[in-house]
Amino acid sequence: MARSIDPLSRNARQRQDAIRERLAATGVVRVHELADSFGVSAMTIHRDLDALQFPGVAAQDPRGVRRRWCPRCSTEA
Repeated sequence: MARSIDPLSRNARQRQDAIRERLAATGVVRVHELADSFGVSAMTIHRDLDALQFPGVAAQDPRGVRRRWCPRCSTEA
């Protein structure tokens, strides 16, 4: 039997990819702006950001969420 792909997981991955791109471009993103942009709740964005924080892509910041600094490459990841 073929395994079906959960569309919610696919949407979450797409949002997370877009959040990564925004972090790379701007350095900081804000939860309410992301929620408005993607048409989802702030809690959904928080879950996406939690998933990004685990692998070291993002870190919470008083201004929002910022990309993490990469000491090996002397740039921000």
